[in-house]
Amino acid sequence: MASRSVSLSRLPWRLASSRTFTTPPPVSVSVRHTPSHLGTNRFHVTQRRFFAGHTPDRIPVSVSSLYSRVDKEPILAEIQRRREERGLSIDAVAVELGFTNVYTAQILMLQAPLPERMKETLKGLLGLDEETLSEMGRIPHRRYDEDVLQEPTIYRVHEALMHYADSIKLLINEKCGDGIMSAIDFNFEIEKIKGSKGEDRVKLVMDGKFLPFTEQVKEQK
Repeated sequence: MASRSVSLSRLPWRLASSRTFTTPPPVSVSVRHTPSHLGTNRFHVTQRRFFAGHTPDRIPVSVSSLYSRVDKEPILAEIQRRREERGLSIDAVAVELGFTNVYTAQILMLQAPLPERMKETLKGLLGLDEETLSEMGRIPHRRYDEDVLQEPTIYRVHEALMHYADSIKLLINEKCGDGIMSAIDFNFEIEKIKGSKGEDRVKLVMDGKFLPFTEQVKEQK
C-alpha cells in the first residue's frame, strides 16, 4: 500500500445551496493508493484541510426554476408584448446590448442569461419589471420542444444540415483535424441579404471554436 499527499489549489465548484454556488478555498488532500485485486488502481481521499484564514469566495449565481416552454410562456409573452409595443426588432435590441442577433434572441427567449451589466439597458428598452429582469438573469434550462422540427422554417434548416452533413464533417476535418465545432464557444448570426436577381436571401453565420479529440494515453508503470 502506498500513500502520498497532493496539494490542490482549487477543487471544482460545489453546490452550496439550491441557488448559490461557491468556490472552495485551497485544500490539502491526503490520497491513499491501493491496487485492487483486479489490477486496477484505486485512490481514496483520506484527509482535507482548509488553509487557516481563507474565506471562500461567494459567487451569487441563480439557477432558473423554469424548466419547460410552458413554464416560461408568461414571461416570454410579456417580453414579446413589450418589444412589439415599442416597435423594436431583435436586431435593434442586439445593437444596444452589443451581442449577435441570435444570442440576443436567446436571451429574450430565456435560453441564455441576461448579464447583470445589461439589465438597466434592457429595462430602459423594454420597460420590464425587476422580477422579470431577475428571472432573465438566472441560468436557464436550455431546452427545446422536439415538435419544433415540424415547423417548416426549422425543418428546412435541419434538412439542409442533414443533407450536407457528410460534406460538413469532411471539410471541418480536412481544414482543422480530428475534432468538432463547439456550440459553447460559439457565435451565431442571421442576416438578410440580396441575391444577384434582387431576391431576399437568408444567410446563417456560425463561428465556433474547434475542439480536437484528445488521445487517451494510458500511464505507463
